[in-house]
Amino acid sequence: PDFWQHAVAVALLSRALGKRLDAQSGERFFVSGLLHDLGRLMLAMAEPDLAATILSRAGAEGLSLDAAERLELGFDHAELGGRICAKWLLPDLLTEAVACHHAPLQCPENHQAAAVHLADFMANALGLRATPVVALPALDVAVLARFHLEDTDPGEFVELLTQGLAAMTALFVL
Repeated sequence: PDFWQHAVAVALLSRALGKRLDAQSGERFFVSGLLHDLGRLMLAMAEPDLAATILSRAGAEGLSLDAAERLELGFDHAELGGRICAKWLLPDLLTEAVACHHAPLQCPENHQAAAVHLADFMANALGLRATPVVALPALDVAVLARFHLEDTDPGEFVELLTQGLAAMTALFVL
């Protein structure tokens, strides 16, 4: 349930950030946010012992999950998720958003990747975390200006989550 709650929170926040750029493209941002941790899910399903080892290392060393994955595997769940999206022939912008959500400057023109990056950080910082024992993911502050957040009340995003999270999460948790 924590995984899906986090995924839905990132999707809702990504959509809200996307609408700040273009009111018509919010749903593309939502899907990118929903799928951003696809690589984590696949790794946990395919190699549960390895996923547990990585999680344990992250907690013991105070690392973010993606940092622990890079140390253990040589790549992280974002890159794995991007590879899966490409294999499934999902749209390039979506594939990049998943693959670059921890490093949005790797695809600087992809606003979806920047939105997911910021939304992922926000959800984690607000306590909507799939893995509470690990450190927060790094935030690339360069993406903040893209979404005109200078005068934004953070309560706007908390209210968005309060209104939408319970109903949306219920769709994904059996």
